[in-house]
Amino acid sequence: MRKINKKTIIVTALALCLIVAAVGGTMAWLNSQDSLENVFTVGQFSDPTIDPDDPENPLDPETPDYKLNGHLYESNWEENSKFVPGATIPKNPRVGIGEGSEDAYVYLWVNNNTKNNMVYFKLNENWEPVENYYTEATLEAGDPEYEVSQTFYTGGLFRYKVDETNNRLVAAQGDAWTTPAFDNVYVRNDAVLSDLAKVDTNGDVEEVYTINVTALIHQATSGDVTDLQTDADTWAKEQATKLAQ
Repeated sequence: MRKINKKTIIVTALALCLIVAAVGGTMAWLNSQDSLENVFTVGQFSDPTIDPDDPENPLDPETPDYKLNGHLYESNWEENSKFVPGATIPKNPRVGIGEGSEDAYVYLWVNNNTKNNMVYFKLNENWEPVENYYTEATLEAGDPEYEVSQTFYTGGLFRYKVDETNNRLVAAQGDAWTTPAFDNVYVRNDAVLSDLAKVDTNGDVEEVYTINVTALIHQATSGDVTDLQTDADTWAKEQATKLAQ
């Protein structure tokens, strides 16, 4: 009788099983698949919605009046305020960003189109001029708010300072507002009509000159960079140069 090697039978059977599996379909190997979806968002500066002087009174950015324009607000401005020699005219521009906005460095560009430095203002606390980007006013005794030790400006680029060590405006917990850059504009006593308006050859007014303010807002942080003050200053100066043209 022939002796059958059991080991050979077992190996042969396993081989047949492999052949059947291969013929019947692709052999299955252990595998797993995972993926991660990177979700991004963009930073932005949303418009404020709360009156800075009255937190219980919401503003409506969809239907702004002449006191609110985007990020700019002037609660004391009265439309058609008159330029006259020696006048004090309420004008208190402040800049706001809406809740959840990026931390921001804030600048104000004041473009004064009146002539001969006859209309001027003084900065409030927390605001400072940006070096080489402003014009000072020269006053005489008797002009509105004249003080020997006080510096007055006719226009330029001004930077907001939250305090002595921090310039960032933060709106993480709600709307954030600067203080007013100034409270009034003043007209020198010796101003004449041609300083305040464009007149024709007959002396009639063709156009009253304007004082325009522009809010310039720059993000304060980006990734691992926690201080973009230098970049913000450079950008604000570039914008001011363009606006001055």
